[in-house]
Amino acid sequence: MFCKDSFVMYDKDFIKRNDLPDKLLLVMAYLRIYCAKNGCVGTSINLICEKIGYKPNRNKGKINSQIIDALKWLKARNFISLATNLDEVVNNNCFFIEINNDPNIYDLNDNYVILTESEFDKITKSNNDKKRNKQDLLKVFLNIKKYMSFDKHNLSYCYPSHITLCRDCNISSTGVINNIIDELKHIGLLYTYNSGRYKDHKGNIKYTNNFYALEKDVLKPEMCDEIIKNYYLSLGVTISEFI
Repeated sequence: MFCKDSFVMYDKDFIKRNDLPDKLLLVMAYLRIYCAKNGCVGTSINLICEKIGYKPNRNKGKINSQIIDALKWLKARNFISLATNLDEVVNNNCFFIEINNDPNIYDLNDNYVILTESEFDKITKSNNDKKRNKQDLLKVFLNIKKYMSFDKHNLSYCYPSHITLCRDCNISSTGVINNIIDELKHIGLLYTYNSGRYKDHKGNIKYTNNFYALEKDVLKPEMCDEIIKNYYLSLGVTISEFI
């Protein structure tokens, strides 16, 4: 029986960039996960569409064009090699892509966050009525996960604010972040806890940050409440009580 143990390493600063082509992070994951040991992938534009969770669409600006733009971005920076002229590619015809070793966009020594194959599958195979951009799902997930410590001696959780996530993911609305987090919870990638509203020492009532974890039962309410109290205290805010 085959075991899914492939993964992709993304630079933590790279996933915050706002100048990346749409679907690039998804295409990068596909190439790394499905490449052979020699770094080559036999594929087609339509197959890439399906593997990153979309139905092929050849209309201008739609998913097929977005994938071609992502491949062109990687090729222009010498991250991949291919003999096929992407401007002439037939959507269902097979061609080969080789991931280059020098430079290697996946070979990172530090400051990286990992996406596993099973996490990639959950994002690309997710179905939602609002047709949410799967690149946004991936970007928010990675930008939450990068704040977690995976030291074997500690529980893995984090509590970045919605404002921080909006900044890191180049998303202007905290409401959109909330909707994406709900989707990530629905597909089983995230677990959350929130202490709720709190009253500070000045009598102001505000909401606390969410806690995030990748595994169920990590976020114990009493533990999270104490952590968030100490966190806000370090910012000069005393939480008198949770409401």
